[in-house]
Amino acid sequence: MITQLPDDFRFSGPSMELCTLTVRVADLADRFRFTLVHWGDQLGPATAMLVKLESGRDAALTEFRYAIERHGMKGPVVEVEAQDVAAVGVAALVDDVLGALRLSREDTDWIAPAENKARALDLLHWWAQTSWDDMHPRSEQRE
Repeated sequence: MITQLPDDFRFSGPSMELCTLTVRVADLADRFRFTLVHWGDQLGPATAMLVKLESGRDAALTEFRYAIERHGMKGPVVEVEAQDVAAVGVAALVDDVLGALRLSREDTDWIAPAENKARALDLLHWWAQTSWDDMHPRSEQRE
C-alpha cells in the first residue's frame, strides 16, 4: 500500500528525476486522500506530495506552477533516490511508481533514459567521495 511521508521528509542521499506525469499532483493527492505540501520561491508557487511506494522506496512528486503555465508541463516531476535508480534501473522504478499510483505509461510525459542507471552509479560515487572528503579532510588540507 502506498503511504504518505511526513512533510519534512528528505532523501537519504542524492535524488534523480525519474519521469514527469500528465496527471496533476492535486488529483493524485485526492485519489489517495493525501495532503499536499505548498511553498513558494522566486519562480512562484510549488506543490508536492511525498510518498513511500508499496516496494518501500520513496518518491517526491513536485509540481511548479511556472512549469505548468509557461513551459507546457502537464503534471509533476517524480524524483527518487539515486541509489534506487542504481539498484533496479529506470524501467523497473517507473513501473514501481506507476503501479503504486495506479497509473499507466500513457500517464507519463517524459521518462528518464535507461542509461541513467549508470549516471546514478556515478552520482553516488561522487556524492560518497564529496561527503567523505568534506567531513574528513586530508592532513595537508588541515594545516
